[in-house]
Amino acid sequence: MLSFFTLLVINIGAFAQHDSAKAINYDRSITMADMAFSGNDYLTAKRFYKLALKAKPNEKYPQEHIDICDKKMASDSWMATNLNCPCNKGKITQLKNFTDIYVITSDDSTVHAALAGNVASVVKDSNSHTYTIIIKHGKYIATYSVLTSATVKQGDDVKESQAIGQMKKQGSSYAFNFSLLHGKEKEDAMNNVHCK
Repeated sequence: MLSFFTLLVINIGAFAQHDSAKAINYDRSITMADMAFSGNDYLTAKRFYKLALKAKPNEKYPQEHIDICDKKMASDSWMATNLNCPCNKGKITQLKNFTDIYVITSDDSTVHAALAGNVASVVKDSNSHTYTIIIKHGKYIATYSVLTSATVKQGDDVKESQAIGQMKKQGSSYAFNFSLLHGKEKEDAMNNVHCK
């Protein structure tokens, strides 16, 4: 017998193929979102609720559930292995000689929150004139460092994909350092954060 997760993956694949060449269908988007939501896959649910909103921008149900997903993802009971890349079309690599610090590069200088959360601290290094932003995403703690500016302050609540700062120019692109903790455990951002 197939598990709920297997059925969800099969249905999502079929949904994507069926809708690839036609307009977004509100009812199907809601069905897929509700399935993911009931399976506690809040990130997938949120993506389908957003699709539903594109089809019907004034509907309250998907927006209310997006807000619920954000609250669930910011709670201490939620765990994720499919976090959004904190920049547009970013590329992630591990920083040489460091097991828990990663470099994310992009042609776009804006840094975004990987998930909804709360800003634990914003620190400016007076020597390098760079910023470090630490955001608590439920049990996850993400550090975004070597930024040229910060557009959030300590105590701010942030939404998923909200702009939080600007990256430093590095060669022909922009770059910043990123690290992720789950509780006190170091997380492998290469497997948990989906950048290109």
